Amino acid sequence: MQSVIPYVDIMKISDEETALLTPYEDPEEALRYLIRQGVRLAAVTLGRDGALIGNANGIVKAEGFSSQVVDTTGAEDSFWGGFTAFFLQAETEPEHLTRGQMIEFGRVGDAVASLCVEHRSGISAIPEMEEIKERLGK
Repeated sequence: MQSVIPYVDIMKISDEETALLTPYEDPEEALRYLIRQGVRLAAVTLGRDGALIGNANGIVKAEGFSSQVVDTTGAEDSFWGGFTAFFLQAETEPEHLTRGQMIEFGRVGDAVASLCVEHRSGISAIPEMEEIKERLGK
């Protein structure tokens, strides 16, 4: 699987996938590896602990949210959906995201995932924007 990494521009993996997709189990080392391999923007999700996000500008940590977990189905996809929705609105290249933008978009992804796990079933658990803003304190 590692042979395709140099052809990937944007990638998200979970902390459970690091050893499968990189030579490293440690999430930060795995993220550094992905960036060295040419991935322009990468994230490693850490469950309730948030996510590590990185590009050529460095690596940041977006803190997670406390949740009443009911069902984790769809949590990873929800994180990535929230993150990429805000990334696309930024209208910039992945390597041009600032550290602040990576944290902000990671927090959005974490908020979406934390709301998703509080309900049963993946798709029906995807929150509305108002719920996301409330979780973010906006």
